[in-house]
Amino acid sequence: MRRPSIGIFHGSAAYLTLNDKAYGAYRLVETGNPYKKLLASLMEQGIQIEECAISMRSNGWGNIENVSFSALILTELQNTI
Repeated sequence: MRRPSIGIFHGSAAYLTLNDKAYGAYRLVETGNPYKKLLASLMEQGIQIEECAISMRSNGWGNIENVSFSALILTELQNTI
């Protein structure tokens, strides 16, 4: 049986799942989020992407600031360890 692969973004890596507008505001760039295609590709390959809700709250981000992937899961980090 194959175990699921999960990518969890938290702390200083939490911004990687932001949408273009929020990514630009956080990173002070106008190019958008260069990681969104990589994240989409990983998800197409069956890798589950999770965003730490604690990291989101501490940065003032909500669901609206994340890339629009339906499989993106917001999680409290301590629940996944």
